[in-house]
Amino acid sequence: MLLISRDLVAFAAALLILTGGCTAEKSPIVKATVTRQYTLEDKNVDRQLLQPNVVTVVSDPSEAARLGSYFPDLGLEKKSRIAGGWIQFAEIEFERANGEKLSVKVDPDLVDWTEGGQGDFRTAQGFGPYFLTLLREAESAKEAVESQSMPTRSYAEKGVTNPESGKVVITRSFSLDEAVLLDEPVKTIIDDPLEVSRLASYFPQAGKGMTSPHAGAWIAFAKLQFLQSGGEWSSIAVSSDLSEWSEGDGDWELDPEFGPYFRELLRAKTEMVMNAQENRQQLLEQEKQRLEEEEEFYLEQDRYSVGSYLGHISDKFPEWRFTREYLQGSGTFFEDLKKPLDYDVSTPKELASELERKANVRVLIDESDKKHPVIHVIDKSLHKMSDILDRKIDFDYSGVVGDLPKALRKVVAEIDRPRSGPIMSGFLVGTDDSTKVTVHAKDETVRHILTHCVDLDNYNRTVWIADTIEFDDGTWKTQVLYVRLADDK
Repeated sequence: MLLISRDLVAFAAALLILTGGCTAEKSPIVKATVTRQYTLEDKNVDRQLLQPNVVTVVSDPSEAARLGSYFPDLGLEKKSRIAGGWIQFAEIEFERANGEKLSVKVDPDLVDWTEGGQGDFRTAQGFGPYFLTLLREAESAKEAVESQSMPTRSYAEKGVTNPESGKVVITRSFSLDEAVLLDEPVKTIIDDPLEVSRLASYFPQAGKGMTSPHAGAWIAFAKLQFLQSGGEWSSIAVSSDLSEWSEGDGDWELDPEFGPYFRELLRAKTEMVMNAQENRQQLLEQEKQRLEEEEEFYLEQDRYSVGSYLGHISDKFPEWRFTREYLQGSGTFFEDLKKPLDYDVSTPKELASELERKANVRVLIDESDKKHPVIHVIDKSLHKMSDILDRKIDFDYSGVVGDLPKALRKVVAEIDRPRSGPIMSGFLVGTDDSTKVTVHAKDETVRHILTHCVDLDNYNRTVWIADTIEFDDGTWKTQVLYVRLADDK
């Protein structure tokens, strides 16, 4: 019976970070609509189900794009073998500039997300605190506006029977306190339905094509554009003393209550925006500091693990390629070393020396490909079993790379493709089974054949891994698995 030990689980997890990522250029995200089912407490267990759901619209393109950045695989139609049975905390609909819409669901812990039922993916670091802060700011802003001591007139009270949905874009030319002319106009967007309705109630004749016999010469304090899905339904200018308004066909008198209400609305919205920007900046600085500290911590910790150390080295030297040869259960690649490995290496030979002095591995350097030197890192616990890949053979093959180990088995009985064991336990997402290869080898080592039957330009970091496993019948097999192609990330 096969047992998956802690070091093998760690190995499998490490396999997921062996390759980097690349994303095709997409139309930018300009809007996001969040529909959440629960309240906003920090801990999942403290949250309450909402009735009805709460909808938050992120209409700022930069904020919507930032929200989308926490879902790095968004819209790439990737599939994951991992799928949990969680109840969603919220659904987010993203809208790109080209009109394309994408929808994701996030779990209550704000760690996993899914798109179109294609399995679960992890959100980028820091998503949970950022997402809760974003939603809380939006909720606080809405409550602040609603709680202002302002008139609460309905459309019906002002003679308007059909409240307009949508938003109001206010472009003002004066300061709020002393009505000083501004150097540059300031825009404020009101998209809360209650506030849109309240604003429109002060302009009962708007949008009806009505003409006033009164017309004066005054400088506009602000211009208000009432927008809905069909476009602009009214464009209004209000006078600098906030006593009159016009659509261009005469002036109408404004209710005396409008001036105090309008100034307080703009002031509250301005303060809200400034506070949100300040809070976002603080959050960004805190997140940056946390990530820097976390990176520094893990860099130091990873010096004591061969597997983690090699991940950082492959980032430092992207042209280098690696293969790894494991023995089931030995822990050589993942158990703590007595002495930390040094990141300050500059050549494959220096790396080999550092590894062989401090870890239970032997290292072979293959520089037959001048662009991509290959470093073979071999667990010494394999002893003579590693000689299997040193064996020289004559070998011809044409087919997919995933079946290459199976074909090799006809010549070297101990070689096989994965059929069970840790490297087959849910981690096939990062493997390459379909690349077509042709091999005509004469008196070459098995290791050389495995490495150079593929184009190393198309692989990133680790080319293949070999895991030597004991099966229930007492036989040992070296299972070879090719890591995902760089273009398939």
